[in-house]
Amino acid sequence: MINILEHVVLYCLSKLGKERSSSSVFHLLNGKKSSQTIQDSHLFQLDSFFHTAHHLTREQYESIISKLIKHEFIYISGDQQVGISESGQLLIHELYSMYPFLKNLQGGRYHNCLQFWERLSLLIQVCSNQINNQTSYIPVQKNKDTQNWIKHLFATSEGNSKNFPHELLRELQALLESSELKIDPSVLVARLSGFESIGLTEMQTIEMLGIEENNYRFQFQALLHFLMSSIEENPSAYPLLARMAVTDEFQQLTASAKKTFELIKKGKGIVEIGRIRKLKESTIQDHIVEIALFVNGFNIDRFVEVPLQERIKEAIQKASSKQLRKIREIIDVDYFQIRLVIAKFGDLL
Repeated sequence: MINILEHVVLYCLSKLGKERSSSSVFHLLNGKKSSQTIQDSHLFQLDSFFHTAHHLTREQYESIISKLIKHEFIYISGDQQVGISESGQLLIHELYSMYPFLKNLQGGRYHNCLQFWERLSLLIQVCSNQINNQTSYIPVQKNKDTQNWIKHLFATSEGNSKNFPHELLRELQALLESSELKIDPSVLVARLSGFESIGLTEMQTIEMLGIEENNYRFQFQALLHFLMSSIEENPSAYPLLARMAVTDEFQQLTASAKKTFELIKKGKGIVEIGRIRKLKESTIQDHIVEIALFVNGFNIDRFVEVPLQERIKEAIQKASSKQLRKIREIIDVDYFQIRLVIAKFGDLL
């Protein structure tokens, strides 16, 4: 039988249909920060799995594909497209019933969850040592940015930091004891460090819980995504945790796309932005597609006139495909304009 990662790969391949190559799934699970991968993750409703298998190597991925073929869950057609067999389809329908915690995954929105984990685990260690009056210990997180963030948190709390241990415990208990959480809290708690106590490593936790490695990694991320989502939905209920789990639409943009967005807001055009940033016009176009995906209310009219937007929408529906080449066979416009309309209205097409 196949493990959870192989099952997820099979599911993602089925969602892509024959619109993309199998490599697209590898890039999606790896969290490749390319315009194509980011757009595909939304276009095919796979953004929940974005960056959730970032340790996966190309060799490991190809091995998974070979296994799925060997067990006749998928097949490769003459034109190298991936097809799903009847037995494969049956497995796909069982994914969420077999692994219900996958419903908590929001990789596209919370792909920076490891930053949240570093801050959380270090704050817990600091608070635990604080209430035991211990000031000398080795930080569980070595990342200097994380350490500096914690120092800044305490420095800007105007004396309220004495309440951190109590507040942190209250907020975490409320979240981890939630009836909506379908994951054993030990997945996360076992790895926490405190006063004279060092948390387990990932592999030690896997061994303690007796679960398969990939299963654990998906559960760990799903739990972090659940915490971040709950905090974002009701920040007033978790004020301390909300300070370390700030998420907004701009955070989802790549650093380079943010710089392009700032210039767009100043009224700069594509050619001018490319000249200012010393980047290719196609790269700036990639940024604009990314912005259209993540920034609510971003107006694309200056890049694609409204009447042309409507004609492109009609062409997409007529093509019954998300392949740019097939859409362009129907309407003679730039690929950039098609991509931008798909990014803006993808869920409605």
